[in-house]
Amino acid sequence: MAAGGTTARARSPDGARHGAVPWNPRTPRRASRRAAAELRRDPARSDAMIAAAAQVGHETVNRARRALERLGVIEAIPVPERAQRPRPPLPSRTRAAIESGASTPRQVADAADVSCNRAGRP
Repeated sequence: MAAGGTTARARSPDGARHGAVPWNPRTPRRASRRAAAELRRDPARSDAMIAAAAQVGHETVNRARRALERLGVIEAIPVPERAQRPRPPLPSRTRAAIESGASTPRQVADAADVSCNRAGRP
């Protein structure tokens, strides 16, 4: 036995393990295939949206995107032009006060229970 309690694996003269499948950079991986399928369906989505749909990490989507762009399967879309996940607006007491009819900063501050300085920034 080798140090650490593990047995040494037999290797062929070229350094590969006996019985192991040789690594090939084109060998498909399940996560990469799911990411590539989602990218082919709609490459205009952000990596985060595609990662959520394919149930993979955004790094996997990024690698698949670069490979598909390099091969010419999908067109390159700059990051700012990609669709982002929809985010609901954050709740705001001042915005709600303005929508309810308060018009002056003092009215907004009183309706929202905030200071006049804060009422000026919905």
